[in-house]
Amino acid sequence: MWELYDLRKDFSQSNNVADKCPEKLAELKALFDKEATANNVYPLDGDLGPRLAALQAIAAPQDAELVYYPSAAIRVHESVSPPIKNKSHELIAEVNMPEDGEDGMLVTAGGRTAGYALFVKNGRLTYVYNYLGMKRTMITSTEVVPAGKSTLSMKFTKTGNFEGDAEIFINDKSVGKAHLDKTVPATFSIEETFDVGEDTGSPIIEDVYAVPFRSKSLQKLTVKVIKD
Repeated sequence: MWELYDLRKDFSQSNNVADKCPEKLAELKALFDKEATANNVYPLDGDLGPRLAALQAIAAPQDAELVYYPSAAIRVHESVSPPIKNKSHELIAEVNMPEDGEDGMLVTAGGRTAGYALFVKNGRLTYVYNYLGMKRTMITSTEVVPAGKSTLSMKFTKTGNFEGDAEIFINDKSVGKAHLDKTVPATFSIEETFDVGEDTGSPIIEDVYAVPFRSKSLQKLTVKVIKD
């Protein structure tokens, strides 16, 4: 749908004169086509999400498996964090839980505007996905994280474009699952970061934990990115 405005008389562009000036409209459409062809604008794509995600992924690590040790990965810029958007991936945390248990952040990216977090709260493994602050999906494990060494993980399986199933595991046993019908296509936040073993920015979900939120039991975090 093309619109035409006479900016000499209508600077606010409130009066569409395309029907009244078909010759001028045709002239400008031809000019647009010429310049678009010359500057590689075509093909026009109305789906902004995949294009933004592709641009953001340019600076991101390309390894299929990324390993982090706390507290070496703190306040990492999102552009160089694991490129998990619109991809199947796994977050794998190796912990050594004390006898009386411990709550704390395992890994997070983003904050109140958008992002994800995998953490232990009230002794249970929890995964939260924040879709643009409009919808937060929280999965809480049906079992308590045991004392001693354990592997706590979240597996995201892509089922469509920017959607999929998130499932959490304690020592390879499934303890919770949910479908994410929408995931963020571009940047979670311009000021929040990727952090392993702590969250000191804004919480992914504000009524569940407060910052600073740190884990002393986390030994190692592995992120696996499955390329489609």
